[in-house]
Amino acid sequence: MNSVSISFIITTYNREGYVLQAIRSVLNQQFEGNVDILVIDDDPTSQLGVVLDENFGESVRYHRVNKNNGPGLNRHWGFMNSIGQYVVFMDDDDYYTDRDFVNKAIRHFREEDGLAFVGFNANDFYEVSGEVRSGMQLEKNGKISRNLYLMKFTHGISKPKSTFSSVFSRELLTMAGIRTIEMLNDSVIYLRALLVGDAYLDSTVIGNYRIHNSNITKTISEKFIIDNLNEKKTISRLLPFSYVRRSFWLYVQSINTIGYYLSENSHREQTTLLQQWVGEQVFFVKVLIRLSLAKSGLLFTLNGEGGKHH
Repeated sequence: MNSVSISFIITTYNREGYVLQAIRSVLNQQFEGNVDILVIDDDPTSQLGVVLDENFGESVRYHRVNKNNGPGLNRHWGFMNSIGQYVVFMDDDDYYTDRDFVNKAIRHFREEDGLAFVGFNANDFYEVSGEVRSGMQLEKNGKISRNLYLMKFTHGISKPKSTFSSVFSRELLTMAGIRTIEMLNDSVIYLRALLVGDAYLDSTVIGNYRIHNSNITKTISEKFIIDNLNEKKTISRLLPFSYVRRSFWLYVQSINTIGYYLSENSHREQTTLLQQWVGEQVFFVKVLIRLSLAKSGLLFTLNGEGGKHH
């Protein structure tokens, strides 16, 4: 595997201790190929670059952004400036426990043709208690065709935990148009990859997904959600399905995104843009979304006006 190269794109903001642990878990990999670690830091006052240089020297490339762009934009910048044949998008608070993770992924790529990514299981690590739990695990094990995965994405076939637990083919991500998408979150990355390639899911647990009070998913903005929904709408038009199946797919994926935002986000009362986005969708999609949200008590009455969530 000497000729193989892999890039780890790590976005960070004011989490020095976390990112040091994340990087060490990458450097601990028993991988004889070329490892490219690129850290994108959007804390304008950060001194992380000095710390990384003292701890890792030239093993880590560091880029500081002059404003808080958020992880989506920073992942895009990282991809555009990465150099590996394979790519991992890693949040700064997750870390690996399996030192053979990369080797296992590369072996799957070599044994199976047409893979866009290889995904693994990860445990949940609760920082406050120090407890490690198995959490939600992948139901499948082995190769999955892109059409099947796309149709059942997150509703029948789970996506891997975050993106730190998956290795992506750089070539296929490029073919999928990932360079044209500025706001990259995990669902968008997985869905784009599946437009052009199959997946391989491996049930091995390779690391810990950290759960704490400052998880990014708890503070994401409404605009970020709208960007995500628009990307899913774009993807729905590219799916190799009938119009009705594409519309139903968009409804399922949209309600998943909106529902998660409203139930997890601390700013869920800010829903003006979400209401407007739902109102602009085709009748079939719009009605199903409103019915689902009204039934759950999260948002929207059936006439389209905003209602209080509980």
